[in-house]
Amino acid sequence: MGAEDESVNELIGQRVMHRKSKRRGIIKSIVGGKIEVMFGDDSSLFLFPAAFADTLILADESLQNKYQNSSAEASFSNFKKLYSRSIASEIDYL
Repeated sequence: MGAEDESVNELIGQRVMHRKSKRRGIIKSIVGGKIEVMFGDDSSLFLFPAAFADTLILADESLQNKYQNSSAEASFSNFKKLYSRSIASEIDYL
């Protein structure tokens, strides 16, 4: 098991809160760049680690601080990919 796997494993079972809805949940799994959170009986999937930049807040403040920087970078990276595809589509159209 690599360091990245261990890092992800420390999040399993952690409590989180959704920034907008204020719903509280528990992290159940992180697989294939997606994080599964159980909000009561409902399961929701979010992009990992981008979700910690703008969607989920970890109850454990030290873990939140640890993942905040990598999540912001991941969120920006996703934005760049989406923006690049949009520009390419616009150029193809023209």
